Order: sequence, then structure tokens, then C-alpha cells
Amino acid sequence: MVHKTPTRGQNTPSPRQAGQTWWHTRSAFIQRASKILLSCILALILLYTADLLPEAKLFLPPNIKPLAGNNLFYFQTLPAWGTISIDGHPQSHLPTITQDLPLTLAQGTHQITWHAAPFQDMSCTITVPPAKEAQTCPTQQLVDNNQRVHQATLVLPPQHYSLDTLPDAQRQALITTVQNTLDTLQSTATVQPGEPYLIEDRIQIAQSQLKATQRFVLDIDTSRPTTCNGVRLGDSCNYNGQDCRRFCTIAWPEAISDQTPPHWDIAAIFHPQWSYTPTQKNTSGSLQNSMPAQFVTLHITWHQNTWQATFHPPLESSFDDPNCITTISTLVQNTRYQPEDGYHWVYISGHNRASGCIAIQQRTSANTLQPLAADDIMLIDRFGVLLAGNTATARRWSDLPRASMEVLQQAQASLRHPAFLT
Repeated sequence: MVHKTPTRGQNTPSPRQAGQTWWHTRSAFIQRASKILLSCILALILLYTADLLPEAKLFLPPNIKPLAGNNLFYFQTLPAWGTISIDGHPQSHLPTITQDLPLTLAQGTHQITWHAAPFQDMSCTITVPPAKEAQTCPTQQLVDNNQRVHQATLVLPPQHYSLDTLPDAQRQALITTVQNTLDTLQSTATVQPGEPYLIEDRIQIAQSQLKATQRFVLDIDTSRPTTCNGVRLGDSCNYNGQDCRRFCTIAWPEAISDQTPPHWDIAAIFHPQWSYTPTQKNTSGSLQNSMPAQFVTLHITWHQNTWQATFHPPLESSFDDPNCITTISTLVQNTRYQPEDGYHWVYISGHNRASGCIAIQQRTSANTLQPLAADDIMLIDRFGVLLAGNTATARRWSDLPRASMEVLQQAQASLRHPAFLT
């Protein structure tokens, strides 16, 4: 192509005119480009803000509607160190339900495989559009879980992660790890002569000094029925269709960041157990008391081929304090202990769990503890027996035994330096 230089004539601008025309054209171009660039920057800021703040959706253009469709998918990734392959292709990043856009899958059948060592791999299929008779993956419909997504499908693994989806060696290793974590709370206290303690739902009065040992024992035996009463996560000892004696997978409400170690939050079942042994050398015999099954929640990690188990921090959940969960269940199940309007029970465990769980009823917000006032109610659950911890409590429930001065001193030490507050 030949480019012809224009000849000077009536319609040909002079060099000066041409320069001015070029300058104005360049200026107009720069202005238009600047406006376009500014619009792009503002759009990016809005999109970024929309990811961070739910309120930001108010500033999104009104013509942008949340996504909806039968080809939009999220995937459950619990334990958090697990990965997913779709049709044999590992997914480097899976969208988060609460903030990310879902994956869009093409029409047809897709195989989904979960990998979460040391658990066994799990595979199942989904179809687009959905056809229940043709797919094997459990799914749930999600509605408005995300400000940019109106409706999508959550795909779950074909089995719940539990003890039963682990190889034998790792199953036993995890059971041992969790029991060892519970054993960190094992402690002892002394039952003084004349002090009450519970044996098989009957209150006994100590005739001589006894050494009381408290232990929290896992219940993993599903060959026999059991019942969880009081506060619980689901029906009896179950949660979301899982028998928690085999460890239930739970979705723990916490902020996930790049610094959050891969983890697995579980619910398990345990029994508080007491043993009472005479301290006098010439006295023989030991008494055992196993209390009803209760829930406990734990934070599990898999690091360098080793299990680790910890309790969640105080104030996050009462299920992370095996010592007070029985007390909570006792007070919740009995209407006589329901707090008055505006009052809440606060539960405190000391570092020596065997010294008892303290329950204080105060006019305050839940999970906070104020200095004890004269009219505040204080119960002490010690050796399975509720004791009145002050005069106000004894006046309200005159049938309760009074705590001794020694027990009250131990309770005051726990209040000054609590190990767990809920």
C-alpha cells in the first residue's frame, strides 16, 4: 500500500495549522483515555470493595444481577488441607462460598474426586443440568450465600470424613491423639469427710478422706446405643446425619486466611469419669462413676504425617470445655435453674478441673464475667453435685448443700485465674 503525501492546496493545512490540529487531537485523545482509565480504576475499586464489604453491593450498578444457574458449583473442602480434581484435573483454587464466584461447568457428566491424605480418596459424579438419577454426589442448593450469586449448587463428598474413612493405623493414631488431648485436663482433688459426691446418680457422703480423679474418656463404640442429653449439636449423639462417636465433620465459624493452618474441626463424644480412692493406707476399695455422654469439639491438624488436636479458644464454644459441659447440660435441662430476664449464666473452669465448674448468674451479656455482687447467684458443680456458693444462692435453692470454706477458696482462685470461660 502506497501512502501519498498530500500536496499543498486549499484544503491542506499549513505546518503550524497541522501542529495545532495534531495538538488538539492529542489533547482530546489524552482526555478520553484518562476518562476511560479513571472509569476502569473506579470499577476495580468497586469490585475489590464488594469482595471485602457486604454493604458495598449497594454501590454496584443496578443493572448487574446476582448470578443464578444450574451450572454454577461450589465444593465442600473439609478437611481444609484437602484438594479436589474435576474430571482428573486438580483444582489449584476452589471458590469460597461466602465471597467468590462459583465454578461454571459445561453440560454433561463430571467426575469429582476428593484427596485429603491420610483419608481415603472419594469420588462421585455430578451432571449438568442436574439429574438425580444419574449422579452420585450429594448436593445442596445455596441461595443468597454470596452477594454476587443468587443461586448455586454445593457439591459434597459421597461420605462424611470420619474415623471410618481412615486407614486402620491412622484411625488408631488419631484416636490416641484426641484421647491424649483430653487427658491433659485430667486432675485430682480431695473429698473431705462429710462432703457429698455422686455415684451412679446417687449422692454419697464421704465418711473418710478420698482422692478424687477426674478423666474425660472418648466414646468411639458404635456397637451399642448411647444417648447424649443436655446441650448438643444435633439429635442425641448425632450431627448432620453423622454419629459423632466416629468424629463428625463440622463447619467451624472462623475467619480463614492464608496464615490459617490447614485443619479439620470435629465433634466427638466423651464420658466424664470419676474414681474415688481412700487416702488411708489401711482402707481398701475404689469407687468408679461414669457420667452421661456429652459432646466435645476439637481442632485437628495433619502436619508432617502426624495428628495434632487442640481445643478451640475460650469464648468460641462451650463444647470445648469438657469440665463445664456437664454442668451446662444440668442447668439447661432443669427449669428451676433458668435465669431471670436480663440475667445470663457464665461458666468458669479453673486449671484444676477436678475442683469443679463454677456457674455464676449475672445481669450482664453472655460470656463475660463481672466482679461478683452480693445478690449474684453462684453454683459450684463439684464431684457431680451442685453446691450453693453464697448466701443468695442458698436462699433461692435451700435444698442445695452449701460449699465449704475450703471449696469457696478454691473457687475464688479459679475466678481470679480462669482456665476456660464460656
